[in-house]
Amino acid sequence: ILIDKMKFGRVVNGDTFLFLDGWFPGVELVAYIRDGLGLKVKFVALFHAGTYDPADFLTQKGMEVWGKHLENSWFALYDKIIVATQYHKDLLIKTRKIDPQKISVVFFPMKLDWLPALTPRNNLQVVFPHRLAPEKQPELFKELEELNTDQQLTFVCTKRITSSKKRYWEILRQSTFAVSTALQETWGIAMIESVLAGCIPIVPDRLSYSELYPSIFKYPGTKVDNVVELKYKLDCLKVQLSREPHLIATALSSLQQKFAVLGHTAIPTILSHCC
Repeated sequence: ILIDKMKFGRVVNGDTFLFLDGWFPGVELVAYIRDGLGLKVKFVALFHAGTYDPADFLTQKGMEVWGKHLENSWFALYDKIIVATQYHKDLLIKTRKIDPQKISVVFFPMKLDWLPALTPRNNLQVVFPHRLAPEKQPELFKELEELNTDQQLTFVCTKRITSSKKRYWEILRQSTFAVSTALQETWGIAMIESVLAGCIPIVPDRLSYSELYPSIFKYPGTKVDNVVELKYKLDCLKVQLSREPHLIATALSSLQQKFAVLGHTAIPTILSHCC
């Protein structure tokens, strides 16, 4: 359909194509047609991940051998590249041939009218909201559960008990803490959703988490399998929650507002890059 529109003159000089995922085999063919027809059409793309990330699925499957060259071609043909964090921008600049001036850091769009109403937490449930993939290290969440001796805490992995988005939100709403052990995060959607649902986040101090989360919610991230430090942080936050709940509530509320504002303003910001 897109090619037909270009062919029959429904795409004109000054138009912009916005690609919601820039890792898109075939976009080079669209650029070929654009340039062959002499159209002055702008290409803007949001990037989520790629073979430039050593922990990404694509790299795990050995696609970097050819993917890195394809990515460099895409970075040359895109007029503007949008990523959600400075960490992601730095990763691109470090690993690929790309003009830094092309890259803009814009929090990815989030509409908040679908958020569930917050409800009081009647238990101390710890949730692992990620997909069960090697780069998320779900086995460490199991180790955390096995190390735990606190009978007040229960542990739930969302992907092990539900595939429904509605049920997923219910679990987040019922949980007090949300935990990440990720090796690959250029944004961190699951943890952001957990925060917006009212969970207290516990994240490693690495990747995009370092810039998005205050120190109160971070544990040392240098060692990628640091379950002991994760448990220590969980224990500390549990104690602080009982002794100084207002401090936790203030920090969480501030983070929720930050994510809400960034997500709300992202759409007009992205559209401004299309002009």
